[in-house]
Amino acid sequence: MCFLGDILQELIMGKVACAMKPPEAETEIWSIRHINSLPQEILFSVFKFVSFADLRRIVLVCRHWREVGEDPVLWKRLKLVVDKPEMPILRCILSIKRLACLEHLEVNGYGYSGDTAVIDADNAEVILKTKVSKLTLKHCDVSKVTPEDLDKLINNLGSLVLWQTVLNKVQIGSIFKSVIRSERLKELDIGYSYIDLASIEPEILAAALNKVKKVNLGHTKLSPSQLKTLFKYISSETMIKNLDIGYRDLGVVQTEILKSALKNLEKANICSTKLITTPYILSYKYLTKSSPK
Repeated sequence: MCFLGDILQELIMGKVACAMKPPEAETEIWSIRHINSLPQEILFSVFKFVSFADLRRIVLVCRHWREVGEDPVLWKRLKLVVDKPEMPILRCILSIKRLACLEHLEVNGYGYSGDTAVIDADNAEVILKTKVSKLTLKHCDVSKVTPEDLDKLINNLGSLVLWQTVLNKVQIGSIFKSVIRSERLKELDIGYSYIDLASIEPEILAAALNKVKKVNLGHTKLSPSQLKTLFKYISSETMIKNLDIGYRDLGVVQTEILKSALKNLEKANICSTKLITTPYILSYKYLTKSSPK
């Protein structure tokens, strides 16, 4: 009650009375000062200011608070992490009322005897029926998902993050064709997937990545031809703002093309080795501002 009382004090009328039954003479005052007498819309507005940890406690206070606190809008920005043992009940988890507007889903397959978490056709169908716009898959096996379902997933997403995720060759090729068709995808992070992309046509790879604002290709395998084509696209016109393409030799790219491409980026990691534990981030705008004239 204490933290909600402080919020209400600023929003409505000052100090809120303690939640105990008042003398009969003060009944009229109590009726407008007791928190449960507030309109549901005001209580909902208060709940929007609390953390998800507090929101979990709020829905346990009473039936009225649970009714308000279960509103899916309050939970839409929650990052839901589903671990490998919970995958068999993914459908039940995502059918919970409060998660109806969930935007960020992470499936975590790390830490369970080295085996990956399997995303099969049924799991893909369940995710497709949600409002998830950011999907993070860590140590997962997606090879059983059809290219058609993978295409539908990508078309629904604004962000796709793949860490050590198992994909078959057909899926790897179809992903970038799906990215080209997508109108929503703004982030593609496959830097820690360790995927071999060398078999993808350079023009298809470059055209797909050029539509995405934030791209991480850090530890993927790319051919010299792909690198040349990608930076040629970026040097001309690009939607990419943040590019991580480090941990590889960019000597195959002409210096002038590389310089021209960096001018079109806000941030880029082009470091050939990993420094300590954090990639070195090269900001072209920062360098041009700080360099002596």
